[in-house]
Amino acid sequence: MSDGRKNRGWKTAIWIFLLIFIVLSPGLGIFIDVNYLFPPNPDAHGHGIPVFTILLPMLAIGIALLILFIMAVCAIWKSVFLKGKRYEYIKSFWKYSCEKEPVLTLHEINLNEGRQGVRCIQIYRGGHKECFMNKGIYDPVPTVEAINALGNYTAYLITEQEFNDIWNS
Repeated sequence: MSDGRKNRGWKTAIWIFLLIFIVLSPGLGIFIDVNYLFPPNPDAHGHGIPVFTILLPMLAIGIALLILFIMAVCAIWKSVFLKGKRYEYIKSFWKYSCEKEPVLTLHEINLNEGRQGVRCIQIYRGGHKECFMNKGIYDPVPTVEAINALGNYTAYLITEQEFNDIWNS
């Protein structure tokens, strides 16, 4: 089953990039100001307003706050609209299927609705694939243990990502 950590990698990378940008932005701003906007001039008594020395750290902090706000809104949305929704994903092989029957079946199961099937993928011997939404009209999907007890099936749990990869292919 999905453990909810699938998006952790890119979020961590964004925060590492922003932290590095925030730390390096004052020095980068000074470098831009001194070398490009206001290069040292022996006749001048100053270099002018340090534009990038001030703006780059403010920009970096503003971007970090914007991303933090977006992540907070997403977290609130998930907690409100997806509260309590739990899914299980099963892949089952039919050992003795004929040409007209699927050899592989994958199910997305809503555990909060009494193991009701949500989506199903059927793959046939020739490689033909059918994907369909169950829309609550089918009987509850049995557990992996119940499927394996039938003898002519082999079933196991898969991740949400594996199911979605096959669904979208």
